Amino acid sequence: MNRLEVNQAPVLLTLMNSYEKETALFNTQYAGEVETYRKAISQGIDEALDMLRQELKQATIGNGVSSLMGEKIVDYVGWMQWALWDLPYYAIALRPPLDHFRRTVTACGLVYISIRIFDDIIDQHFTYKGRHATLIEAVREGNFDSKQIQGLGILAALLVCFEGFSRLGDPLQPDVLPVFHRMITSLKKVVIGAMMEYTPEGEWNETFYNRLVELKNVEYWQSLYAALDPELASPLYPFWVQYYALAQYLNDVQDFEEDRRWRQPNLLSIYLSKGNGHLANCPPFQSSAGRSIQPEVLTLLEGKYQELASIAGGLPSPEREIAQLKLYESLQEVVKLGLISLPPALGVIEQKPSPLRLSWYSDIDQVVQEVGATAIEKVSCPVCQSNQGKFLFQKQGFPFNRCQNCSHVYVSPRVTENVQHHILENLDNLNMEDKYLEAQRLYAESICHLLSLKVSGARMLDIGFGHGYLMQMARAYGFEVYGIDAAQAHVDQMQPLLGSRVAHCILGRSPIPWDSFDVVVMSHILEHLPFPRASLEEVRRIMNPGGFLFIAVPDIDSMHFKIFGKHWDVINPLIHYQYFSGSSLVRLLEECQFEQPERINFPQLPEEILPRWTRLMRQMGGSENSEMIYLAKNSK
Repeated sequence: MNRLEVNQAPVLLTLMNSYEKETALFNTQYAGEVETYRKAISQGIDEALDMLRQELKQATIGNGVSSLMGEKIVDYVGWMQWALWDLPYYAIALRPPLDHFRRTVTACGLVYISIRIFDDIIDQHFTYKGRHATLIEAVREGNFDSKQIQGLGILAALLVCFEGFSRLGDPLQPDVLPVFHRMITSLKKVVIGAMMEYTPEGEWNETFYNRLVELKNVEYWQSLYAALDPELASPLYPFWVQYYALAQYLNDVQDFEEDRRWRQPNLLSIYLSKGNGHLANCPPFQSSAGRSIQPEVLTLLEGKYQELASIAGGLPSPEREIAQLKLYESLQEVVKLGLISLPPALGVIEQKPSPLRLSWYSDIDQVVQEVGATAIEKVSCPVCQSNQGKFLFQKQGFPFNRCQNCSHVYVSPRVTENVQHHILENLDNLNMEDKYLEAQRLYAESICHLLSLKVSGARMLDIGFGHGYLMQMARAYGFEVYGIDAAQAHVDQMQPLLGSRVAHCILGRSPIPWDSFDVVVMSHILEHLPFPRASLEEVRRIMNPGGFLFIAVPDIDSMHFKIFGKHWDVINPLIHYQYFSGSSLVRLLEECQFEQPERINFPQLPEEILPRWTRLMRQMGGSENSEMIYLAKNSK
């Protein structure tokens, strides 16, 4: 196995260490502006897709095939937005007006994505690097034959392309003419490059390969970059031309097996040809952690990084910091591919990305870089399953949507459940104070008193019991108490007291180990769950007929949200998927066969124990904890 070992690549290791610090500083200084530009991209793309869907519906009078294709386009193009997320970094240097940025990036971005759809059809790609189904794979879910699938894919790509062009409006307008010109010029070269891919193997050589990368890959990116710098006047331009060529080299290392199978040109194939244009005998890669590649390729990669580092070092600020940030991201990919071995003292970057290095404050770009695009999923409204979510705001790069059908607020696209679970585990290990767990302590007696009056039986389950305040108080009230919690530390804490009546269990991922409960308590659990409907159905399964569900969640209609908006500490896209209003929570409870949902208001805490800001919140009509509590009865 050939690698750039530590003693062979001191320059790359030095660059990684240096750029890690520069990247952190850049993100600290510009994170807000990057998020603003990303929000503009999401707004522009979502607006265009919504208009496209409406046009399809109106033009075809609700034709089923057209409507289906509209939904598939919206889903795939919406997911592919991440492919445009380098642009906000370059916008930091170029400072385009936000409206112009949104307009031109939406236009160029849609055309850019349409070319990717065409490429998937030509090469018969049914997944994007195993991360997400391509558009033609999504179309296969319908009852179409292979010819129809290909035809519908081509038509969909054309539709997305034309929608992009229409976003530029009249190309004679002075502010868009250079963008239109540069994009068309680059796209023509991309098509020529695609033709070159059909060159017979006997004609492959380094000159051919370098020209292919320039036409098919660098010009492809340039068609998107035209949205920001159509005159190619930025000091960053010479850097990124070489940077995106290098990105293709790394892509070839990753995709060698697939390219070899389909007889497509690849960097490694060029060096394996033994000078006669045909592939030499080379064993397949045993794993992504160790790429068996030629020393010449390793030397080439190291030389390219040194050259790019030199270019980046000579740029003005902030172009220099942007270039160094992109180099740091690229070097991380080199390590993940197994091409560099890092000593433990440098803090090995995992060869397989691990979400354990993410935290509650991570943004969507960090998630994608760390785990891959498979860590992000797009969902319908978790309450009513509608796809009519309207963009509300963005935080940490994640869009928050308000359902136009039921008013529920939810995160989509969002991190997958596995990623969220690891982040919550990290928080539990840090043993950070949770004000909602403390609220359980303050209100434990009031809750138990209420339940003792309402509930006829004594068998209680506390889901997410935390430090066990409620369970301990409930025992004093005579309840037979059981509890499950997603944090093993909480289970270990309560086992000396309750033994086998507490268990480590993650609601929604594993069945609840007991049943026949007269009352179930879910205090600040539902907002964390990716699929609250399914979880409530599981809860109802283990309840006795006529049993009661006690549920508490943050209130999206609270005074806290009205004042602080997305800066309210409850608003976190990685920790909380769901943001209920009274109407959306009641709707969900009733549809899950819980009846007579009653909103509960406990006596207010004495003002002398409250901080000053909480007393002020009360005076404005709010409460100290901004939560809503409901008690509902199992109808079965």
